[in-house]
Amino acid sequence: MPTTHEAQVKLEPASLKNPQFASGLLVDQKGDNLEVISTEVVGEGDSYCIRSHSEKTFIVSVTSLVMILCMIATNAILPIMPVLASKYHLSPTLISLTITVFMLIQGISPALMSALSDLQGRRLAWVLALVLYTASNIGLALQDSYTALMILRCLQSIGSSCAIPFGFAVVVDISSPAERGRYLGPMQGCVMSAFAFGPVIGGLLAARFGWRSIFWFLATGTGCFLLVYVLVVPETARKVVGDGSIDPGAWWRKPLVDVFPDRRRISPGQHRHEKNQQKTNISQIFRAFTILKEKDALILIVYTSLVYSGISALWATTGNHFDKLYGLSTLQVGLAFLPYGIAGGIGSIVSGKLIDVNYRRISRLRAKNEENPTAEAKETQGAEFPFEVARLQVAAPFMLLVAAAYIAYGWVLQNQLPLVVPLVFQALIGVCANALLGIIYILLVDLFPEQSAATSGAADLVGVGLLPVSD
Repeated sequence: MPTTHEAQVKLEPASLKNPQFASGLLVDQKGDNLEVISTEVVGEGDSYCIRSHSEKTFIVSVTSLVMILCMIATNAILPIMPVLASKYHLSPTLISLTITVFMLIQGISPALMSALSDLQGRRLAWVLALVLYTASNIGLALQDSYTALMILRCLQSIGSSCAIPFGFAVVVDISSPAERGRYLGPMQGCVMSAFAFGPVIGGLLAARFGWRSIFWFLATGTGCFLLVYVLVVPETARKVVGDGSIDPGAWWRKPLVDVFPDRRRISPGQHRHEKNQQKTNISQIFRAFTILKEKDALILIVYTSLVYSGISALWATTGNHFDKLYGLSTLQVGLAFLPYGIAGGIGSIVSGKLIDVNYRRISRLRAKNEENPTAEAKETQGAEFPFEVARLQVAAPFMLLVAAAYIAYGWVLQNQLPLVVPLVFQALIGVCANALLGIIYILLVDLFPEQSAATSGAADLVGVGLLPVSD
């Protein structure tokens, strides 16, 4: 039994494989030496996160809704492109440049902004991103020049692009590897569905209230959730609050309801710990780039980027060719995105449940083989737990199906089969592709638990490099 002066340092399984990314230890690798920057001290019997299921559900729900509003901005502008081109007397090429630049910045900025989230906490990162996103939407609703449109779209992209890495990182903070699929699956389903519903929402708002209403809608929605975040959503970053029992310190790291007076609830038997504030240096800002030096991470990220390039190509064919191939109106083209969006949401939720089931199955097998009845209870502590096996066993069938579906979809469009046929294949691609993206991201954060936001930022960075593949 450890004395009051002893401590147990909790390490994630990936720490043995990648010691410079150990969870519970923030270390700086210098040659063969590891310099410990900070440690996370936990007591015997502590859980991964002290928050209740209802608290976790609330945090994930609020974060998911914010992510939806941020992701709608990517495609909501598509139905009004002809209107903007006419207003500013521009060619289709110049007005389309607003989307190209938006996507370029959307891929680059998370690689840099993710360091802020990982090192200084989720609340600060979220608040800054939402302030920028809300302000840029207000500006877009009021602007009357192409130059202002381009600049404000760039700012809007910076604010919205950080939503996915920040949101997924929140889930990793509060959920153990055994339950991540339960929370991350629905969140990813909401986000990917937002891409598909964006053109529909944008088209309906523009038709009823004018094109400026799209940006007023986004500004109002994110402004409301910014207020919710400031008031009640707690800090979750494990470098700041550990399992939730550590006081975040500075007032700006706490929700306002906890500032005066401090109402932070600590579970029985747990103690409020104080944690030294992390120092951020210039090299840590580029930590998303360092992840790409790891061969296992690079392979996974390149694969997910190829899958996402296929999704982008699917969206491009729907938006640019369905009107000519099938004689659809603008509204009908927008509705054609729905099969992918709905199926993608279902695929994310189902795959999330499957990976949790498979994780528990492998944990039970390991416990039985080791004849250790407490091994399953300590599943998140297992230094040799085969995360790759637990995740990729579920991913393998989806990999085969999505490859076959992409090939079939191209053949269907080339031969101009009835509209229902490509829509069915879009739905199949939606299920498989979104399931794959969720599974592989969970595997990445299993391997690099201390850099959950940076892993998503690295994936976005590689995805930008592969964008020409989908053009």
